[in-house]
Amino acid sequence: MMAVATTETKILIANEYINGANLQQILHTEITLKLQQEDKLFVALDLAMAVEYIHGKKIIHQDLKPANIMVAAENKKAYLTDWGLANLLETVTMTSGSSHMGASCGPLGGTPQYMAPECLVECNKCSTMSDTWSLGITLLEMFTASKPWSYSSLQEMRKLLYNKTTPQAMSKLQQPLHDIVKPLLQYDPESRMETKDLIALLKTKVDITKRYGHGW
Repeated sequence: MMAVATTETKILIANEYINGANLQQILHTEITLKLQQEDKLFVALDLAMAVEYIHGKKIIHQDLKPANIMVAAENKKAYLTDWGLANLLETVTMTSGSSHMGASCGPLGGTPQYMAPECLVECNKCSTMSDTWSLGITLLEMFTASKPWSYSSLQEMRKLLYNKTTPQAMSKLQQPLHDIVKPLLQYDPESRMETKDLIALLKTKVDITKRYGHGW
């Protein structure tokens, strides 16, 4: 965010211009901007650090997905964008309901195929660990260039999560990447890898001086 101004009826926000494309376009269209495996690992690290930072500020994003991640063409740096559903943790509320795949959770924030099971199915309060699940689903899609789930309706998506189904794209994930993605996609929120541990893991897989310099 570069600047903010207001009128009588609007709040105006000027954001940094990013010459590039969003991750969804990069993965699923013929756009010329492409990511090599090392680029993807750096994107994962950029995102993990962004999520760790906002969680430290007691903010959850609630709509983390490839379409909301911009990648700069020049250096392949990733930016987490679209904060329209972001909330302070203390203000996040969910209408109470039963742990049943037909239960109607609301109000909901997010895109179903990237939402954590506790948000979409169990109608529990979303948390930082809900963002962590969304990050895991996003990384799975990035590393496999495949949609994580195959489903035809919201009800079917809920059923997949209710039955604690493994995302279909996991079968396409290279074995060396399982230690990055699988710990993020645990159905029990408390069992998911924390972002600080994800950052530490990713730093062992790349030469961070290439992106961030020797201060790391």
